[in-house]
Amino acid sequence: PEAEQDANEARARQRALVGPRGLAMEGRLDEPSTTGDLPHPPGFYFAVISNGFGVMPAYGPQLTPQERWAVVAYLRALSRSQRAPLTAAPAEVQARLRQEVGAP
Repeated sequence: PEAEQDANEARARQRALVGPRGLAMEGRLDEPSTTGDLPHPPGFYFAVISNGFGVMPAYGPQLTPQERWAVVAYLRALSRSQRAPLTAAPAEVQARLRQEVGAP
């Protein structure tokens, strides 16, 4: 099982280090995401979660590749939610948000 896990992690790492259209991410980390939701390709975030970056520790040992991709998906959803117009929310949520900020 350990050898299989190592192989799975190596495959996940290989996929994570490849950006849009199979281009290596190296040298491309300052380019905007092709999906427009985060500033870097999803594989960048997977690699950071897996291996750490700066003062952030590596979470690869604690999270499976599937869990790390789930964190990336959450980051993308969170990013999109911060730019969503109020009209994208259901009517009852719009009313509650307007009430919270004291808007008409």
